[in-house]
Amino acid sequence: MTEATYSSTKGALERDPRTAPFGIFTGGSFVLDSARVFMWFDSIPELAEFLLEEQPKVYEYEEKDAATYRAAMTPIVEQLKAEGFSETLRNELNKVAKVAYVVDWWGHFDEIVQAKTEFAQGIVSGFLDAEAPRAIQPDEMDDFLEYLSTCGC
Repeated sequence: MTEATYSSTKGALERDPRTAPFGIFTGGSFVLDSARVFMWFDSIPELAEFLLEEQPKVYEYEEKDAATYRAAMTPIVEQLKAEGFSETLRNELNKVAKVAYVVDWWGHFDEIVQAKTEFAQGIVSGFLDAEAPRAIQPDEMDDFLEYLSTCGC
């Protein structure tokens, strides 16, 4: 991995989702590679560019494989930029990326804070150690952000 890719990846891992609210929950696709991380971006186009350009570097694709990946991923990221997040599109992305990584979730940070989806409810339930998830309260936010940085490992 190049220094620029490392810096880009590290930045996405360390950003505060309150100010960079567009995210993915991702990790390797190998059956024994269960580690997952949240990565945060300022915009959907920035997230799309990361998926297109940086992920092949992170997972050290050979040049031929990276070209094939980018060719297949380009229409997906263009649709993402035009239409926003959808499960159908995320599934298409995972079909292309499956040899190296998966994206288990993508969306806006508020979706998780408000426990709006099944995925978000699972994350919030884990943090609250409760079966019935609820929205994260402002006084819980710092602890919740710390939890998000470690919950997939």
